[in-house]
Amino acid sequence: MTNFFLPILIQIRLIRIFVGNYVALHRLRLNRPLQKRCGIMLFINSQIITIMKKLACVIIAAVVGFAATVPASAQLKFGLKAGVAVNNLKFDKDIVKADNRAGFTGGAMLEFTVPVVGVGLDASVMYVHRSVDKGFFEDIKDFDGSRDYIDIPINLKWKINLPVVSSILKPYIATGPAFAFLVSKNDFKEFIDQKKCDISWNFGVGLEFFSHLQVGASYGLGLTNALEKINVADGTPIEGKNKYWTITAAYLF
Repeated sequence: MTNFFLPILIQIRLIRIFVGNYVALHRLRLNRPLQKRCGIMLFINSQIITIMKKLACVIIAAVVGFAATVPASAQLKFGLKAGVAVNNLKFDKDIVKADNRAGFTGGAMLEFTVPVVGVGLDASVMYVHRSVDKGFFEDIKDFDGSRDYIDIPINLKWKINLPVVSSILKPYIATGPAFAFLVSKNDFKEFIDQKKCDISWNFGVGLEFFSHLQVGASYGLGLTNALEKINVADGTPIEGKNKYWTITAAYLF
């Protein structure tokens, strides 16, 4: 029974830590006048680091506890994954908007699952092409708003065993961090500072068919700035975070 509730308790803990800290930081920014925001940015950045440390500690504790109870029958599978990524840049100034744009993703994944319990981990190495509405960057000649990343998501996954149909169909939920490393050229540094590493947190659901085919959807919430654009009008930076939906299909061997 403890093993049955373990993934639920872990994910509830992760969500409580993230949501609680995120709401507190958001209120802090809204309740300060504009002239004081620069002064509290260092504090906010330190709080983000604290959030990441808490999340990392929870994941490490979960992995250690999980590994200590893994039976010899645990399954390790390799697979290929591809899909569509719909990206939206969320800027720190409400006057700036960027519409959703579709990109694509593809790569390889490893999945480690404990039978019966259904708890496991999956890690992927994905190539991701992200696009953003050109309108915000129309003042920068030859920049189309697209960026390419090598994305490494690491998820805690729980496959739910349903009576009768579990050999055919299994729903699953997953959550975990993703680390994206910029691989496209940054040729417009005088206008845009594209960050080399972008960290986000994923929340996903999906279905597994016949223990091999997985179709899933996830939402990625950016935790760090993906880029910084210099406002030509007054010289102040405008920071943006990636927020995206991803729909993928994977085949596990």
